[in-house]
Amino acid sequence: MASKTILINNLQIFNSKDEKTITGNVLIVNNLISKISTAPIPTNKSGETKIMTAKGNFLCRD
Repeated sequence: MASKTILINNLQIFNSKDEKTITGNVLIVNNLISKISTAPIPTNKSGETKIMTAKGNFLCRD
């Protein structure tokens, strides 16, 4: 079974520990957050990764 991979770019990320947010990118593999980064996250160019742009919307993480 192939893994399901989603990359969401340009998110405002709040980690619930600081009183600020960061702009970043999130890689999700098989419904689990695999990586959070302020730098671009390289992905497989085969078209198997769904790439989305959050347009500055928020992602909250507990």
